[in-house]
Amino acid sequence: MAAWTGSPFPEEEYGSDFWVRAFRHCHEWFNFSQGYEPLELFRGTAPPHEHGMAWTTDLSKAHDFAWGRLHAHYAPSEAERPSLAYVYRTQVSRDAIHCEVDLNFNLSGRHYEGEVIVEPGLLGEIECVETVLPGANRAKSSEGG
Repeated sequence: MAAWTGSPFPEEEYGSDFWVRAFRHCHEWFNFSQGYEPLELFRGTAPPHEHGMAWTTDLSKAHDFAWGRLHAHYAPSEAERPSLAYVYRTQVSRDAIHCEVDLNFNLSGRHYEGEVIVEPGLLGEIECVETVLPGANRAKSSEGG
């Protein structure tokens, strides 16, 4: 878990196939929230990364991630800064969840993100719920924009 939480972009570093195998291998080590109903999740990112593994249960955190994709420092990778970012919503069945990163697993010192790590091939329908523009406020307004 420290390898995942200690990296700013773990899926970009090793790829989702690596992480899916790793989480499947140690699946019994992780606790999951109770329930059988699908879980609503959010992801803030720039295209084409909407099908990634890291999602959150917190809409405002997803907005923060989308904002961060627009304002991150890209010089070391020489990647082009995206011009738009989005907040996506999906519903996943409990069997799609590999891990829920709660306060007990947050080993990196990062702020709690309500992070849920899912298998990308098992994501439900993904819908865009917000467009985040460059220069937008980092804090999501109470009016939803």
